[in-house]
Amino acid sequence: MLSDFLFRLRAIFRPSLHERELGEEFGFHLEMETRKLRAEGLSEEAAIREARRRFGNLTYEQERTRDAWGIRMIRDALSDARLALRQFARRPGFTLLAVATLALGVGATVALFSVVRGLLLRPLPYAHEEQLQEFYAPYDWTGVEYDFVRERIKAFESLATYSTDGVTLTTEAGSTLLLSNVVSANLFDVLGVRPMLGRTFKEGEDRPGAEPVVVLGWGTWKQEFGGDPNILGKRIVLAGVTNTVIGVMPRGFYFPSPDVRIWQPLSLDPASNSYNHNG
Repeated sequence: MLSDFLFRLRAIFRPSLHERELGEEFGFHLEMETRKLRAEGLSEEAAIREARRRFGNLTYEQERTRDAWGIRMIRDALSDARLALRQFARRPGFTLLAVATLALGVGATVALFSVVRGLLLRPLPYAHEEQLQEFYAPYDWTGVEYDFVRERIKAFESLATYSTDGVTLTTEAGSTLLLSNVVSANLFDVLGVRPMLGRTFKEGEDRPGAEPVVVLGWGTWKQEFGGDPNILGKRIVLAGVTNTVIGVMPRGFYFPSPDVRIWQPLSLDPASNSYNHNG
């Protein structure tokens, strides 16, 4: 491999020497074939003519040899690069425009790849993601609809529900608007995800009489609470209501999108108007 590399390096930076050696090699083989034909009884002129006929087009064969060595492609690339640099040096305004266009194109490509990778290529942060299915409709569901379907559905092992809304976090430092996911108590069990600290919601915490609790995202725990290792059991104020922090999700987890910062349990109260009607 080292010998091949040095050979190609010499062919690129000392092309005249390489071409002379290539010509000498072809000349040697042509001379050997001519001598062989003369030994078979052909005249000098006839032997040279027959040897050239057997070798074919020497220029074409030399080009094929260069292609086989991988030299021609490198030379062409270097030649194109030198030509481009000369053109850019003559027209600096065009050069600036070309570089800016290239930078925008590369940036857009990288951004698009990041989106595609995040949505299509990178695995979702859930256990057995291939077994999950999301359903949605352009209208609000009701608590009674969720309970009705959950009790009777047979095609799936389990069913959870969620809704997304904004909520204000109030601390001594001030107020911050966070995107909250209001979910049924079994959501994290359906996703098959365990928290980094504490626990997620228990059965019944999305029903009447349950104490208000909240699960924090890793980013919220870090940014809003400084990564406090003693955050569990502390009370925080969300939309004017005191909630107890019961868990912190691991870094990299999100649901349904990375913008969601916290999770709160639904209030599925059959006695409430919202349980039986949209809105």
